[in-house]
Amino acid sequence: METFSGGQGSFSTGVEKWWKIPVIKIPESLRPYQEIIIELIKEAFDAHGSGYK
Repeated sequence: METFSGGQGSFSTGVEKWWKIPVIKIPESLRPYQEIIIELIKEAFDAHGSGYK
C-alpha cells in the first residue's frame, strides 16, 4: 500500500489528519472482492479516528 498523509492544527486545539492512498496491491485471487476490501479499509480508518482531539 502506498500512502501519503498530512495534518494541521495543534496539540491543544486538535489536529486534523488526512490520508491519500493511491495504490492498494492485493493478490489476484482477491480481485473479485476489491470493492469490499476498499470499504473495509475505509471503515478501519474511520473507526480509528484521531487520538489528538
